Amino acid sequence: MRPSIAAAGHSARAAGFAEQAERRRVATEARLAYYGWARARLAGVIADAAVAQAEAHLRDVERRAGADTARKADVLRVESQLAAAQAAAVRVHDLELVAAEQLRILMDDPAETPYAIGEDLFADLPPAAASQARLRPEQAAAREGALALGEQARAARAATLPRLDLVGDVTAGNPNPRYLPPAEEWNTTWSVGVQLSWSLGDAPAAHKGAVALGHRRAAAERDREALDDAIRLEVAQAVQAVRDADALQDAARRGLAAAEESARVREALYREGLSTTTELLDADTELTRARLEAVNARIDARVARIRLDHATGR
Repeated sequence: MRPSIAAAGHSARAAGFAEQAERRRVATEARLAYYGWARARLAGVIADAAVAQAEAHLRDVERRAGADTARKADVLRVESQLAAAQAAAVRVHDLELVAAEQLRILMDDPAETPYAIGEDLFADLPPAAASQARLRPEQAAAREGALALGEQARAARAATLPRLDLVGDVTAGNPNPRYLPPAEEWNTTWSVGVQLSWSLGDAPAAHKGAVALGHRRAAAERDREALDDAIRLEVAQAVQAVRDADALQDAARRGLAAAEESARVREALYREGLSTTTELLDADTELTRARLEAVNARIDARVARIRLDHATGR
């Protein structure tokens, strides 16, 4: 009885830890889905800015062409860039719509109200918390599951042994069958005994079941050790990802500052007739790329911290 009750307790605790692990997994996926949508949302803002910039360049070069200070080829080149920017904006906004729909599905939100970013994604993040890992629910569930199998094996082995039962009986009857000859009156009798039994026919099957449960317990222990190793590797990778993301944030910030200054200078030189349309468009393209890299670096830093929290059990 005791190993059977212990096995049931371990199984119940394992199920509870498995529920916690699933809740943490879903919560992590929801946060990652939010940042995936935020990435698409900001990419749409950048794409719209690129379209607006290309439209301004087109108006300017058309005026220059009308005044015979720009060539037809320059107009065509800017028109081509505008068309490419518009196509990119359509693709990005479609991705944003899909990401928003994914969020609605994850949150079971039937509303059609458009979502808005609820934080300053360009604010500097605090340093990542120490990477000391806690016991994750997955590990606790694996441990409890292995213990449950061990207790089940103990209970199965007990079925192969002789059984000793203490038997007690109290009878109050009218008539009481223990009284001879029977009398129409109430009498109470009792008895206490010990019963030894051994079911030889069931012993082989019980032994086979116990051996199988023992093998399952050993396999569960090996799986638990493999899970521990996998989580250690996951933590190490998550720590490295945070470091890389922080370094890329700084590089992206510097790259964006350089691209903005280059675009400003090229714009000024172009208006003075000291820069070509090609150089101006190249500077705009580099500025758009730098903006996207800055956004991706900020999002990646937050995603890396979410994965680190999940890996370390926080």
